[in-house]
Parts: sequence; C-alpha cells; structure tokens
Amino acid sequence: MQGVLLGSIAIALINRNRRFLVGQQVARQVRQATLQALLDLPEIVRVTYLRLELVGPRQQSVVADLHLSGDDAEPRLAVRIRDLEARVSSSPAVVDTTLCLSAPDEPSLVV
Repeated sequence: MQGVLLGSIAIALINRNRRFLVGQQVARQVRQATLQALLDLPEIVRVTYLRLELVGPRQQSVVADLHLSGDDAEPRLAVRIRDLEARVSSSPAVVDTTLCLSAPDEPSLVV
C-alpha cells in the first residue's frame, strides 16, 4: 500500500515539475493584472506582446514588447528599457524580465 502511495506522489510531483520546465502559462487574472500594471507605467504607451511563464511557486518570468513615450535616441531608449526591466523585476513575484520595443504597426493588447 505504501508503494502505491509513494508512486502516486512521485507521479504528481513529476507532472508538476514538468509543467514548470516547459513554461506553464499563468492564470488569466494574473496576465490581465500584469498587462494593466505595465500600461499604468507612464513611460509605456502600449503593449503589443506579453508572455508570462511560471518558473516556480508564485514566481514568473515576464517577456513583453512595448511602445515607449517620447522620441529618444537609441542609446537613451536602451537605458529606459533597462530601467523599466529593473522596476518590473523588483516585484517579489517576478524572477526575470525581458522588454523589447515593438514595431509601430503592431496592434495593442487590451486589458
């Protein structure tokens, strides 16, 4: 009987870890809240791509394409993006953040 119980627990843990390894998507509510939080930042005009993956218990990785306000030169844009990445990553729920600029013709995501 103990073998069956241990086998069941092992299968459940294997399945859970497999989902973390292949990049399990976050819940819809978490995605919407993250999108809204990004759009609430004054530097961000629109978000055109957002990928959130669970990488651990209550921890996620954020990848987003966005359009920034202003007409800064490329070196200044790089500094602004790194600053935004650091601010997003300062959340205890965010393990890694990668932000990129979107093309002007890409459609915006809506909350």
